[in-house]
Amino acid sequence: MSSPPSPKRPRPSPSLEIPSPSLETPSPSLETPPPSLETWLKSHGSYIHPSLSLLPSPLGSTGLFTSTPLPPSTKIITVPSSCIITENVARQSDIGKACLAQNPNCDSKFILQAFVALGITVPSSTNYEPYFSSLPKTDPTPYSWSPSHLSLLESTNLLASLLLLNSSQKQQYTTSFPTSYKSLINLPQFELSCSLIRSRSFPGHLINVTGSILLPYLDSANHEHACPVTWSCSEKEVTLLNEGKVVGEVFNNYGGKGGEQMLMCYGFCGEEMELETYGLKVGVRGEGGVRKMGPYYVRRRGEGQFPKELWKVLDGGGEEEEEEEEEEGVSAEAVEMLLEMLEKRLEPFEETRERDDEARAKGSGAGEPEVLFASRYRVGQRLVLEEAVETLKEMMGTVDEYVDDVDDVDDKVSENKV
Repeated sequence: MSSPPSPKRPRPSPSLEIPSPSLETPSPSLETPPPSLETWLKSHGSYIHPSLSLLPSPLGSTGLFTSTPLPPSTKIITVPSSCIITENVARQSDIGKACLAQNPNCDSKFILQAFVALGITVPSSTNYEPYFSSLPKTDPTPYSWSPSHLSLLESTNLLASLLLLNSSQKQQYTTSFPTSYKSLINLPQFELSCSLIRSRSFPGHLINVTGSILLPYLDSANHEHACPVTWSCSEKEVTLLNEGKVVGEVFNNYGGKGGEQMLMCYGFCGEEMELETYGLKVGVRGEGGVRKMGPYYVRRRGEGQFPKELWKVLDGGGEEEEEEEEEEGVSAEAVEMLLEMLEKRLEPFEETRERDDEARAKGSGAGEPEVLFASRYRVGQRLVLEEAVETLKEMMGTVDEYVDDVDDVDDKVSENKV
């Protein structure tokens, strides 16, 4: 939704200045405790495989585990529509109506964030108390990393995205969060709700609705790269089936995401790096000054390594122009320009090569998952940039040979004319 020949003097560690998201829940009362998540789901008609349980995972979070081996095509869980949280559910809630009363043009995604913030702060104030009571109380993503861990992301696109996100969420809370709820829900609780939605939500098209949805219990399944699963979806329910024999933890597959998206949304990234990308923004000078275009995603070596839109911009055409009937080649100037850009982007990753490779080699033995995940992310970014530079140098050689051939032909034509 995610790498040193002459080290430079260390720069100050970046800081997002984010308070620890400690939830200020009301004092416990003598009321009957809410039913368990499983009991609540089953009371709404959910199917949960009898061998399934929510247990602590070696990955550092809660996961789904089976007490008996599950053969292929086993139905794991069904979540009925009455338990699915949609943006429309949030809009129709009291806090959703308060958001709209304060700002009639309020974005549905923001209203969902406000609804979840209320749910994790005062679970009993919603119809989803068992679900909200089961959610994590802390944020594992880099958004809540310490300054020392954030410094591991220095000079990366991910750190720039985190800084922008931090500013945006603070502004949203200040300007758009319902005033009547601010005494109950503070900024850290709102920020935690945003992270929970990023890490646990699913696309609404699964049940033919717009925006994001939350699928209780099913969203506790952790990610395994290329894990074969099958979704059966309708407006009434969402069902997950496994497509291979399962023993122990039951995994989901979060889809084709690179290390940057995995780390940003879920707080981890794996060793698999074939899907890594590097987002490049290009400054284009026009009548109104310089404007940023992109990001354009450079991929690992192979087909589609460089997006066509990027070449158009570098050649001065602009990505909005219609494609020519006959595809034109890439100019030597565009190749040279991109090579210079990417060599510069590669430099900070070269500076931390030794540190990143060492942390990646240690794996979980490094003791701090943030160090391991940051090193994997940086190595992935470095690989993309190294391969892109190699390809561009090869292209430069091809272009130079072509230009030399053309010059030779021109010389011969001139000689014949003489």
